[in-house]
This record gives sequence, C-alpha cells and structure tokens, in this order.
Amino acid sequence: MRKVPEKQMNEYLISFVVLSYNQELFIGDAIRSALDQDYQPVEIIISDDCSSDKTYEIITNIISTYKGPNTVKINRNSRTLGISKHLSYVMKRFVSGGLVFLAAGDDISCSERVSLCVREWQKRGCPSCLFSNAQIIDEHGVVHGLWLSNPSPILTLRDFEKTGRAWTLGCTNVVDKNLFSKYGDISSKVIQEDGVIAFRALLENGISYIDRPLVMYRRHKENVYDLNDSPKRLKLAARSIYMHSNWFSDYRKSGIKNVKVLFKIVYRISGDIFHLYIELLRSVL
Repeated sequence: MRKVPEKQMNEYLISFVVLSYNQELFIGDAIRSALDQDYQPVEIIISDDCSSDKTYEIITNIISTYKGPNTVKINRNSRTLGISKHLSYVMKRFVSGGLVFLAAGDDISCSERVSLCVREWQKRGCPSCLFSNAQIIDEHGVVHGLWLSNPSPILTLRDFEKTGRAWTLGCTNVVDKNLFSKYGDISSKVIQEDGVIAFRALLENGISYIDRPLVMYRRHKENVYDLNDSPKRLKLAARSIYMHSNWFSDYRKSGIKNVKVLFKIVYRISGDIFHLYIELLRSVL
C-alpha cells in the first residue's frame, strides 16, 4: 500500500460531505456533528437533494451563524437526483479534498471521527476506503447497540475472489476521491452506493476497518434499508442487479485481468435475478 509522507499529509485537504433529503427532524444534529470535528481544517460540504420539507432552511440557518475555522459549502439541487447520482454530482462538482468523509443527513458523527480516521488511514498505508463500526439509534436518539458484531470485512481483491462479496458500512465510509475521478459516476439506478464504493476500493488500494463506533446511525421508517418491509426488500433485490452491473463496468475500467473476479461478478448478477424472482413470488403469495 502507498503512504502519504507526513509533511504532505499536513497539507492534505480533508472533505466532509453531508447529503440530505427530507430530514428536517435530524439534519441539525448531523450538521453540528460535522462542524464540531476536532480535526482542522476540514472542507465541509452540505448538499440537499431538493427536499420538500424544511431541511434546506435548517441548513442555511445553522451555517449562517457558523464562525469556525472550516470552509463550508452548501448546495441545493434544483431537482431530486437520488442517492447515487447526488453523491456522484457532489464529488465531481464540490469536493476539493483527496480524502472524503461521507455522512447522511440523519446520522451523527462522533467528534473524533475525522482525526482518528486520518491517523489510521495514514498508519495503514492509505487504503482506498476506510470504514468503522456504528451505534444504532432511533428517531429519539436512544442507543440500541452496535451495528456490527464480530464482523469479517472483505479487505482485498483476494478476499473478493473467495467470497464474491464487497461491502462496507456506508454511513461510516471514508473514501479516496480517486474512486470517482477514475471510475466516474455511480449508476443513477443504484441505491446501494456503498457496495459500488467497496468494490472500487478493492480494485485499487483496498479497504480497512476500524472496530470502533464513530457514527451513530439513525434507524427510522424512512430508511432505504428495512428487511422487515416487503416493498423495500423487493426494491433492494431489483436494484442489486444494477449494483453488480456497475461492478462489471468498473472491473473493465480497472484494466485488471482476473478470471476469478469476473466469474464472481457474473455469479452475483445471476443470483440477483433468482433473488428478485423469489421476492416477486413472496410479494404476491
């Protein structure tokens, strides 16, 4: 793995991106947790995906009174783009940093998230993606335990060859901007953008995991993922095909020639079709 020299690291710009959409009840906590990071300087980017509630109004009210040392950029899309297209747009249009912290408008980052991750990122040879554990909280902020228990993260392409899996805990992701500069936009049809980011990282400098909860992930009725919700489960099954098709596209762009990797991608897409068929049957029976 590569390593950024310490002198250069001191000048390495860090970006912290908060993406929001109709999260008026939670966006204030998300923004304040970004502004309160103990690492400086940080380029903070808050982008709203054309919310229909008061999310953007709350964003502008909080930022208008901010007097801290960090550069803050705010954006509101003229129309709703969706998760992946919104992220790709922000990475291309607003992000200046080489290392990018991702956060949702309903989650809360611990104040030491940036400083600890930057230190570990440098120590571990600058992986293309770094992620951590998270605490699950409800809409009232009550903690319901850790998200991951005894995780077995997929950290290298060799791990992928064995398992055919590429994943991170997306709400805690820290990514190398090169994953977007080199591979381009994530397909707008993808809703599991963290799965695409994870696979791209495996094609580059790998993934690293910090076994500490550095984010409080808020679980509520508007979450994209809810395996107890049949329509959401069906939507997830359908969109998995697009995620794994994005893997195939990124594999071709990488220039890597690896039959085992290619076989696992094709196997995943075939499995998606079968899984979708099962979910369709469950929805009508």
